[in-house]
Amino acid sequence: MTSYVIPASRHFETLVSMAMPIMQEINKETGESVNLTVVRGAKVKVLAHLESIYNLKYSYVEGQTLDIFKGASSKILLAHLPFEHQQSLVESDIPGNRQAALREELAEIKTNGYAVTSSEVDENAIGISAPILRGGKYIIGGLSIAGPIFRIKGDKVDVYIKRLKEAASDISLMLEDG
Repeated sequence: MTSYVIPASRHFETLVSMAMPIMQEINKETGESVNLTVVRGAKVKVLAHLESIYNLKYSYVEGQTLDIFKGASSKILLAHLPFEHQQSLVESDIPGNRQAALREELAEIKTNGYAVTSSEVDENAIGISAPILRGGKYIIGGLSIAGPIFRIKGDKVDVYIKRLKEAASDISLMLEDG
């Protein structure tokens, strides 16, 4: 059985300092909101948030605690938790008739290496997230882009998925080297 260890605050500071330059690049390239999230018990915490350059804003703010079952920023983390931790959360908070569908969705997210959700946190918003992993398999955090469905659609979704996966991998490598 693999144990899940939540990093101490100083590890969060290191994660934010390593991720921030990459988050700023993505924010500048896309113009959309960029978030860095981590698991805190049965919730998700926003460690860092960069606002969209556009007037349309979304719910995420730095330091905010989120539902672990809603949105790409949360689901990417939930999908990569150790099986026992994930199961415990699902069984304690999700009605029995919805558990199988959620487990299937989380397995697909983990297999694909990214999460995409639509209107789960904010109406008419899309979230795209990739995992920041230690050693290629232990979840450290999630890196996400969020914006309106009318602006993030079609090929742009695939471009953002690829960019987030590359960025999350770069952050993982920097943390291992750092």
